[in-house]
Amino acid sequence: VTVAFSPATVTQGVASVLSASVTNATDPTAFQWQKKVGGIWTSVAETGAALTNVWPATVEYRARSIDANHVTSDWSASKTLMVLPSALSASLSFAPATVRRGEESTLTAVAADGTGPYAYSYQWRWGGTTNWSGARFTSEETTYAWASNIDFRVQAVDSFHATSAWSEAASLTVLQPAVTVAFSPATVTQGQASVVSASVTNATGPVSYEWQKKVGSTWTVVAGADEAMTNVWPATVEYRARSVDANSLTSEWASATLTVLPSALSASLSFDPATVRRGEESTLTAVAAD
Repeated sequence: VTVAFSPATVTQGVASVLSASVTNATDPTAFQWQKKVGGIWTSVAETGAALTNVWPATVEYRARSIDANHVTSDWSASKTLMVLPSALSASLSFAPATVRRGEESTLTAVAADGTGPYAYSYQWRWGGTTNWSGARFTSEETTYAWASNIDFRVQAVDSFHATSAWSEAASLTVLQPAVTVAFSPATVTQGQASVVSASVTNATGPVSYEWQKKVGSTWTVVAGADEAMTNVWPATVEYRARSVDANSLTSEWASATLTVLPSALSASLSFDPATVRRGEESTLTAVAAD
């Protein structure tokens, strides 16, 4: 008896045909097959002249024949099927890859060069960090509103238990609401008005604002304020604001200072006439300037 694999070398997930042929036997002929398991030859149920299978790993078989006259051959020389690691690969992407905080993005895994269906394992890390942690979900597609920059990578396992390498990392950029506060003008003299206003980026409208004013070293709530306030402040003052957007996401505080310079106001005084005889009148006049 002679046995052979065709092909004799495959990658995981690819089928091969194991066949036996016999000479000098009287038909019909049956075959007994054995497979080596951990160094021990173990009988298998098949009795045909050919076995077709997708073997998950390198394997060794042998056979012998029993002909119509019940003559049994010796065991054949064994043959080995080489099963190479699968070319299975996995990739991962976010869509969209950049969102504002509170917005959803969809993470999608794709497996290639294996035999489906596929199972997936994920790992994640916060953006800018190096340590990977295991993720709980295993589905091909996941949609979520992540709170900050995050990376994911994926590993695929196909139906024949071939396992891919970890994919390249897919990165999601999460833009955080950012408030800017400014006085216009930023420096005034006493008695002049200034406008303090707030603006925000990466927020989902409509947006409202919370204001505080520093009194001594304590921030004090300013009630009833919105995006801008106009006032004549009597002295240098510091304000800060933060935004709350339509998704109830709150930005960090941002502050600005109005510098109020002493007024240039002056006054002068004069008599007219400056010299009189007793009993005569004189007018005292005051003049303010600046």
